Amino acid sequence: RFWSQIPVKSDFRDKYFDTLVNAIAINSRAELGKELPNDRTEVIGNKTEGAMLMFIRKLEVDYRKVRHSADVVKMFPFSSAKKRMSALVRVSENEGMLFTKGASEIITDLCAQYMAQDGSVLPLDENMKKDIFSNITEMAGAGLRTIGIAFSEVSNLDEVKQLEDAPSKDMTVIFLGIVGIRDPPRKEVPDAVRRCQKAGITVCFKVPCGSVVC
Repeated sequence: RFWSQIPVKSDFRDKYFDTLVNAIAINSRAELGKELPNDRTEVIGNKTEGAMLMFIRKLEVDYRKVRHSADVVKMFPFSSAKKRMSALVRVSENEGMLFTKGASEIITDLCAQYMAQDGSVLPLDENMKKDIFSNITEMAGAGLRTIGIAFSEVSNLDEVKQLEDAPSKDMTVIFLGIVGIRDPPRKEVPDAVRRCQKAGITVCFKVPCGSVVC
């Protein structure tokens, strides 16, 4: 399902909702700080991760409680080469979940299955991937930076813990969704653009879909 506006908690079924908020809250180093003027919130750490934490806060989730209750075995930090990061979490003695997020196209390509709204896990075929890529292009064209979210069920925690990077090629990755984040321009940008235009300089912007707007 595609939402053009931020969804509410009642839009989700329980199993999907719990998996999504765990994936966002646990696979993150960011923190939300004090409230700022104009309905803004201080973000401590990565701003993209902070925006995703604010998203689940709008879904009435306290990300700190989710993190505190999780038994995190290992964090796989963001790799600029692979454009993703993951968190390995224990759910039983030697079983767990690997939550992964990163560049939307790359995460989608990794996935062989997806979690449906009712929490069932189903095959992700090429036609469905084309639909997802179409949504990614549409979101990017609207000026949104897109992040893919996925997870893997882990049957051997010790084995995955020893990996330098995860998920590995032999793991089944399950697609959860794509979020779109709007990056507002820095406060000094409008004045800088006006000064450039006044000086006769044409200002162009490259938007996330790759197009250049002048």
